[in-house]
Amino acid sequence: MLEIGMSMKHATGEYWNYFLDARRRFFDAIIRRSDIANPEIREELLRSVEAARECSAEISPRLFERYIRLWRQDLSDWGQRVAAIGQMPSLDAALQALDLARPANGRFVDIARPRSAAASEQTRTVPSGAPDAHRLFMPR
Repeated sequence: MLEIGMSMKHATGEYWNYFLDARRRFFDAIIRRSDIANPEIREELLRSVEAARECSAEISPRLFERYIRLWRQDLSDWGQRVAAIGQMPSLDAALQALDLARPANGRFVDIARPRSAAASEQTRTVPSGAPDAHRLFMPR
């Protein structure tokens, strides 16, 4: 949604119903065209798409709405947490204050460790991006 310029106000049950329907049509289209797939991979392709279709059938618009609500709450929580830290003398000090993992091999990792046992029991979301996903699910 964000990738194509839609705001969070559009993340409604109606939108997610459309999204899930488009996803089902996408899976159906793959299955219909599977006869043109390389015979060596056709069986595995069909099993994978069927498994994805079964998983997709378990997802409801309410689940997406909840995910978005929790994700937005996480963004707000992190914004408040970061704002409370202030300027740090070094990157290592900032990572320690945020209780984040240090860079591994010069690359940052996206693993955050909870500060307490209570924090580890809280439900958190991890937003992920799929830059081309909207091309799969939006009408042309």
